[in-house]
Amino acid sequence: MGKKMMGFSRFLWVLGLLFLVVITNSVHAETEATCEDCIQNFVSNCKPYLVGEAAVPDVGCCLGLSNTYGGITKPKTRKDICECLHKLAVRDGYKPDRAKKVLKYCEVDFPVPLAPSAADCKK
Repeated sequence: MGKKMMGFSRFLWVLGLLFLVVITNSVHAETEATCEDCIQNFVSNCKPYLVGEAAVPDVGCCLGLSNTYGGITKPKTRKDICECLHKLAVRDGYKPDRAKKVLKYCEVDFPVPLAPSAADCKK
C-alpha cells in the first residue's frame, strides 16, 4: 500500500509541475516581446556564437529563442524586434552566416532574422 501511495504522490507532483509550466507559458505567450526581452532571454547567451567566439550556441541561447518566439505575433512587434536586433548586430558585429545557423542548430523557426539588415526590417 505504501508504494502505491508514493507512486500516486509522484504522479500528482509531476501533474502539478506540468500544470505550472502550461500556465506560465500561456501567460507569457499573451504578452508581446520587447527588445529588452530579447536581450535578457537570448542575446546575451547567443552573442558568443554570433560573433564567432564560440563553436556552438549555448543551451541558454536556444532556450531563450524558444521562450521569446511565442511573444512575437504582431507585425509591429516583429518590426520592433527586427530593428532592435539590427542595431545589436551592427554594434556587436554578428556574423550573418552564424545567425542563420543558430536557428537551424536550435531548431527554432524564429520570426525575425537574428542579424537583419535595415532592409529586412522594412518587409
